[in-house]
Amino acid sequence: TSAILAVGGLANFALWWWFADPIVPLLFGKQWREAIPVFQAMAPMGLVISFAYLPTTVLLVQRRYALLAWGRVFILLLFVAGTLAMAHSLDAVRMAWLFQAALVVQGIIFLLSAMTKKSNDSD
Repeated sequence: TSAILAVGGLANFALWWWFADPIVPLLFGKQWREAIPVFQAMAPMGLVISFAYLPTTVLLVQRRYALLAWGRVFILLLFVAGTLAMAHSLDAVRMAWLFQAALVVQGIIFLLSAMTKKSNDSD
């Protein structure tokens, strides 16, 4: 699972970062040419998602479901608060970066949690 996540994240990044110029108009039409920066801004998301979900797979193996649930609720609340706080200045590119930042924070929290020893069996 980890290898699939890593390879998929790298492939997604390479595809949309370097090849968004020819791919976006081909797939969506010429009217989408102005959206290419948004696709390029979201290109690193494949890498970010890989990083965010690798520790999640470890926590799932450790059966730490409660920690995953509370962690995701916490990150969702942070994302919503950030979105509301910056609502007046958010465009599509900034929103993509804010979403990626929330995934990075989730990955860091879960990585630190996965590296700690499980405290009890009910977690």
